[in-house]
Formats: sequence, C-alpha cells, structure tokens
Amino acid sequence: MIPMVDLKTQYELLKEDINKVVNDVLKSAQFIQGPNVNKFEQEIANYFSIESENVFSVASGTDALHLSLLTLNPKPDDEIITTPFSFISSAWPASYANCKLVFCGY
Repeated sequence: MIPMVDLKTQYELLKEDINKVVNDVLKSAQFIQGPNVNKFEQEIANYFSIESENVFSVASGTDALHLSLLTLNPKPDDEIITTPFSFISSAWPASYANCKLVFCGY
C-alpha cells in the first residue's frame, strides 16, 4: 500500500527540531497564545509581507475555513458552494453560519 501522505518520513526528517519545540512548549505550559504563538504569527506576517495584526492562528483547518467565511458576513440561507469530493470540513463552516450548502460536482 502506498500512503497518500507519508507523515512518518516527514517527521523523521524534522524530528530533532519538532521535539525541541514541543518540549519547550510543554515545559512552559503555555498552550494557548503566549510567546510561541506570537512568534509564529509574526513569522507568517513577515513571510507574506503583511501586518502582524492581520494574522490569526487557529486550531484547525476547519476553524480557518469558518473564520474566513465569517469575514464575508454571510446571511442565513446564503448559498455556499463547495465540492462533495473533500473532507467534511469543507462543508461544516456553511452549516455553522446557517448558510445553505450547495454541492457542485461534475
């Protein structure tokens, strides 16, 4: 079987750096916001050459899609079009915002 994503190999390549950062976070016990999140958001802002106050880290891709949808200020029953050939997170934000979910396929 060929895995769709080989996370084990990716982890092995970055293991030393990942373990150090994870251990530092565990030692600090600052799991939400704090200096590590601030540094991450600043690095993302620098990478994309945008102001850091416009960068928000979230817990998941689902949260990112939901937050992105909310910035559009959807009205109840607005139609959100997405593909049915995706992870469920493509559809959940529309449900959270009380929008009408429309699947578009070919």
